[in-house]
Amino acid sequence: MAMQLPAQSPSVQLDYSVIYVSPSPTAAVAGPFTVGSGGVLYASAPEGGPELDGTVVAFTPPSNGGAWTTTTIHRFTAAEGTDPFPGLILGSDGSLYGSLFGEGPAGSGAVFRLVPPAQPGNAWTEETVYAFSESEGGLPIGNMTAGPGGQLYGVIGGDYSHPTSIYQLTPPGQAGGAWTRTFIYSIGINAVINGGLSFGSNGVLYVNTGNLVFGLVLSGTGSNTTATEVPVYNLASDGLSSNAPVLVLPSGTLLLATTGGTQYGQIIALTKPATKGVQWTRTNLYTFSFTDGAYPEGPLTPIGHGILLGTTFGGGTTGDGTIYALSAPSTNGAAWSVQLLHSFPNEDENVGFGPTTGVVVNQGAIFGLASLNGNTEETVGFELTASTP
Repeated sequence: MAMQLPAQSPSVQLDYSVIYVSPSPTAAVAGPFTVGSGGVLYASAPEGGPELDGTVVAFTPPSNGGAWTTTTIHRFTAAEGTDPFPGLILGSDGSLYGSLFGEGPAGSGAVFRLVPPAQPGNAWTEETVYAFSESEGGLPIGNMTAGPGGQLYGVIGGDYSHPTSIYQLTPPGQAGGAWTRTFIYSIGINAVINGGLSFGSNGVLYVNTGNLVFGLVLSGTGSNTTATEVPVYNLASDGLSSNAPVLVLPSGTLLLATTGGTQYGQIIALTKPATKGVQWTRTNLYTFSFTDGAYPEGPLTPIGHGILLGTTFGGGTTGDGTIYALSAPSTNGAAWSVQLLHSFPNEDENVGFGPTTGVVVNQGAIFGLASLNGNTEETVGFELTASTP
């Protein structure tokens, strides 16, 4: 990522612009964006389309200035599945993967693949990767994450007789074959996972339930995959909560934005202990003070050089949220620092407020979604670019 932040060069400023405004609450896309080739951004609208079954939307940047182009690349039907969850996974071939909460071929949601057309401008092709049935207990909830071998991992919500479980979908050995579904871990009856899943370079799948973080060490392949739980940290014991997947550093340290504990939230690090089975060590990297942001939500996005990007729902100049850069110290033991990149104006302005889904970076610009005016059901897509006066 080649973006220059103002602190690195006094001659650089960041310009905020709106690239999308939802035409209605039902057509609103939900974040985060997924970045495709050519700088195209993708997102799902859980209630988009004439039947409110959901859509996937592409945002194409202008070639020579001007407005971004918004294109609906697929409208879901009840037969395919409905209510796509935010957060799409981009495959190596340009396909998009996601999960659907309702309906579908077997009646209880599905995982889908959207295959791009061979010729630009033609229709995308929808394929069902896996269809969940009522006998499996519940519906897929939340977005998925991809594993190192092309597997997909997600959560299926339980009911009064089935536990909430984490599933693995293993791709077929040859084109046209069936994906293999394996339930690798059961969390419990009526359990929830608010934070999501993320993989580390060590092959461990980390789970953030929202108030508890633990790891799953996987062994075996396909239907023979098993998972061994590794305790990490009980956030609730410190009065903390978090609604985003952990960020796994190459060192194995976990970073995440949390609320609670302090008045306006903090960024914490969880460090692996030398002794197995012992709770990890928590370190507060940065505590927000409202003027620099409040209530950090969404994932942290690394951009290199020890810099992470994130968003807060509140705080800043008017209290309506911020985009910030968190920088690691150049000297061990020194304090981390936050640079305020953008403070959202009062919510009666038509440029968004209260971002909650983090940001993505592409071609030197920052992209994300915020709420529109006072209606949190409608969204605004924004771009933050560096310019030299």
